[in-house]
Amino acid sequence: MDPDGSNETQLTTGAGLDWTPWWSPDGTLIAFQTNRDGNFNMDADGGNQTQQTTDAADDLTPRWSLDGSQIAFQSLRD
Repeated sequence: MDPDGSNETQLTTGAGLDWTPWWSPDGTLIAFQTNRDGNFNMDADGGNQTQQTTDAADDLTPRWSLDGSQIAFQSLRD
């Protein structure tokens, strides 16, 4: 959406819940958490959604490294 709240655009669709979006440092990608099975990232326009984690345990709150080369996340793995 625009800074004033206008022009909202839905970026994800499907049966899952998607939350905790986090922009990459260069603004071209968004990492996000989902209950579709892992963490994902996607282009800033919602395209090219790519699954990043696949463990059966919950992987949470993805965050980009400062240089954008890595994504850190919390996990409920043993």
